Amino acid sequence: MILSHDMRFSPLLGWVKDLLKRSEFLFLHEFIGVQDIDGDLISGGFTELKCLTLQSCDNVKYLLNTLERAAPHETFHNLEELTIYSNHSFVEICHGQVLPAGSFNKLKRLDVKWCQNILNIAPIHLLRRLKNLEYCSVFFCASLLHVFDLQGLDIVNQETKFLASLKEIELIALPEMTHIWKGDSRLISLCSLKKLCLWACDNLTKLFSHNSLLQSLATLEEVTIISCINLEEIFGKMEMMRKNSQPTTSQGLQNLTTINIQSCSKLVNLFTASIAESLVLLKTLRVISCAAVQEIVTDRERSKGASAERIEFPSLFEMELRNLDSLTCFCSGQYLIEFPALEMLTIAECPKIKTFGYGDQVTAKLNRVELQEGNRWTGNLNDTVKQLFHEQERIQKQEGMRTGRLTESSAAEIENSLMRLLQH
Repeated sequence: MILSHDMRFSPLLGWVKDLLKRSEFLFLHEFIGVQDIDGDLISGGFTELKCLTLQSCDNVKYLLNTLERAAPHETFHNLEELTIYSNHSFVEICHGQVLPAGSFNKLKRLDVKWCQNILNIAPIHLLRRLKNLEYCSVFFCASLLHVFDLQGLDIVNQETKFLASLKEIELIALPEMTHIWKGDSRLISLCSLKKLCLWACDNLTKLFSHNSLLQSLATLEEVTIISCINLEEIFGKMEMMRKNSQPTTSQGLQNLTTINIQSCSKLVNLFTASIAESLVLLKTLRVISCAAVQEIVTDRERSKGASAERIEFPSLFEMELRNLDSLTCFCSGQYLIEFPALEMLTIAECPKIKTFGYGDQVTAKLNRVELQEGNRWTGNLNDTVKQLFHEQERIQKQEGMRTGRLTESSAAEIENSLMRLLQH
């Protein structure tokens, strides 16, 4: 059912309300005179509704208002998809912490876009109901501070974890967002998450910082992060799990196949060696235009004097390192790094990279390194990168000498021109 501003709603109000109660699909477009959908549009609740879209309904502030109205006995308990698009007065989905029994329990998809006044997508009273949420997207919400709010919850008394059904999350153009999940991240399990996309989230500084959150990422396949200019950490330090008193590699991130990071100007590295060891299915790695990145795999967790260790990327087929002004190497640690499947490697506009790594690099299938122009191979990866660095140094020196000569020549020409003018 579609309702919009051009319908003659008032004369048909009686039968329309009756029809609304029985509707499974409802699209409200530029609807005027309604502040909260459940209270102003009908009474008694939406008992059959499965899909709801609100678009350009500028008077709508809430989907459900239980703070100022008596909550209906049943409403939105069959809702599976909710889209809120370009509603400039919209403040929150549920105004008030008392929700009708079963409401939003079946919600699988939630899209919120172009809502400039919303601060929080799912505070704790709503988050408790989102047990079946599989997809969440939030685009262009200029005031949003965080998506999921867990503040005030005690990990000791919490039996079940939140967001366990979430498969995909897309967050785009959220300039004020500081947290995706605000509060104790140990209350969250992302055990079903397959795809994460972040774009232009300017105030986000950390992502998967807590060990328990990292450990839950067993199904994650794709990570795309673009233009998050204050992001400092994607994957925190992963603690080793123990089995029979022996440390074992974590199962988190074991299904990750694609990492695409671009234009994150405060990011210094991507992950620790322990996380690198868990990336057994990683096929594609792209790091582009991240000015502060110094290395891809950091050596910070190793103790001084530790013996060389081995890191293997068994499935990595393609790697692109481009426009990284501070990159000095792939890893500064004395690791033996193996890339048995790597066939495509691009290193371009990385002026400070002197060597690929300080341990041995095993690349059985690699036979060239793609550059900004052409390609190069000298027999092994480290020697190829070293040769490129020395060539870049030589070119820079030649350009510097040429610039110096041009400057001297220009100064002489200016002096001669001034002398000629004075003579005349």
